[in-house]
Amino acid sequence: MKQILLSCSFLWLISTHLLAQGIAINEDNSSPDGSAILDIKSTSKGMLIPRMTKADREAISSPATALMVYQTDNDKGFYYYENSTWNKVGLLSGTIISTDSYSQEIVDAGYTLYGVQNITLDNIQSVSVTADSWLNTSNVTNTAELRSEHTAIWTGTEMIIWGGVSSAYLDTGAKYNPTTDSWTSIETTDAPDARGNHTAIWTGTEMIIWGGNDFLFNFNTGARYNPTTDTWLSISTSAAPSARSKHTVVWTGTEMIIWGGSDGTKLNTGARYNLSSGTWSTMSTTNAPSAREGHTAVWTGAEMIVWGGNDNTFSNVNTGAKYNPTTDTWTTITTVNAPDARRDQTAIWTGTEMIIWGGAISSFPFYLGSGAKYNPTTDTWTTITTTSARTNHKAVWTGNEMIIWGGFDVNTYNRTNTGSMYNPTTDAWTVINTTDAPTARIEHTAVWTGTEMIIWGGSIPGFTNTGGRYYLNSQTGFNNLGNEEKQLFYYQKN
Repeated sequence: MKQILLSCSFLWLISTHLLAQGIAINEDNSSPDGSAILDIKSTSKGMLIPRMTKADREAISSPATALMVYQTDNDKGFYYYENSTWNKVGLLSGTIISTDSYSQEIVDAGYTLYGVQNITLDNIQSVSVTADSWLNTSNVTNTAELRSEHTAIWTGTEMIIWGGVSSAYLDTGAKYNPTTDSWTSIETTDAPDARGNHTAIWTGTEMIIWGGNDFLFNFNTGARYNPTTDTWLSISTSAAPSARSKHTVVWTGTEMIIWGGSDGTKLNTGARYNLSSGTWSTMSTTNAPSAREGHTAVWTGAEMIVWGGNDNTFSNVNTGAKYNPTTDTWTTITTVNAPDARRDQTAIWTGTEMIIWGGAISSFPFYLGSGAKYNPTTDTWTTITTTSARTNHKAVWTGNEMIIWGGFDVNTYNRTNTGSMYNPTTDAWTVINTTDAPTARIEHTAVWTGTEMIIWGGSIPGFTNTGGRYYLNSQTGFNNLGNEEKQLFYYQKN
């Protein structure tokens, strides 16, 4: 008994000492801070306070001021009791939140409803799309007007449509965002004169429009459009190429190169526009290809390759040349195994080769389904397998395949809404799906976004402002189903 009494006395003395000094719970055996009754310290673990539902919290009888719990449902979070009400941690008096429907729960949490606002929202619908499928650009609010002979570029996030012709030539355009399936009109102040058959390139920050024609004139003017500021900046005409349309353009990373085309007579001249200095440099014509329009041009990373087209004798050609802007020199390319002479073909650059395909000739059956791959390193052509012949179609490069779509089809001698995909590694064509594809057309545009091909505008016949999006692989697309009227309810923390 005596030993028990001594033990109890000792424990009481320890307890009294701990209460006087505070209690430390830690991993380094340090003493508690002198100002703390409980000092918890850890670098690897946290502290859990009581967790309960909203109903459990509200059922606590006579909660003490500063009592704290964590609510696990509804408006989850830490709550403390003060001034006869439960308050959520982190929301100061005066904090404003909103919902799209009235919430009694928010009012019960210490908020006052102080306003309701009627708003209009774009109704964006996420859509799961399968491989080899089309999704229509369903929302036409603010879309570019009906047109053909326009241009389209891809900025990395948006497609920009500009110019072209409908009942008149146009100096208008719009930006299309495929993520929201929505259009935004672009500014016309300081835009170039209305025109079609012009060219457009994307510099990484700006779209540059140059050349083209209206009902009366060809142009040697242009302008730079900044989509971030929605503003236009005119470019110099000093030393610019002569007025022309149906020419080609490439972007080198620092310069825009204009070449060929027609001012009523076919041309074999051109010039380079330097973005940084805003100045033009005339290009050499020594060893340049013969004058032509309806030709194609690609940029390899070091050279521009020009090929094909229709010359001043109204004959189609199968000749071409490589232009080096560093040395301002032309090098004629071989015609051995080159494709048949043609105009209005398409050309894409794969990273190692130029692929020429399709186009028109002067004799029956008029349209071609043939093409070839050109390797500039070895100066050699390799014929590719044939597929359904056409002209005035469009082509994009996906990074692995070339997709062609639309144009005049050799089987019907009419517009088509069909397409095929060519794999240069296997030299094989795959016909692409036509379900939900855009209406058959020519003089349309096509861009590749990195995940989809966007077709827009053109002649069906008659002008159109419709389009479609082709998905090579399964992914998520977006449709804008139009505007939706909603109400927003605003609450203020008491």
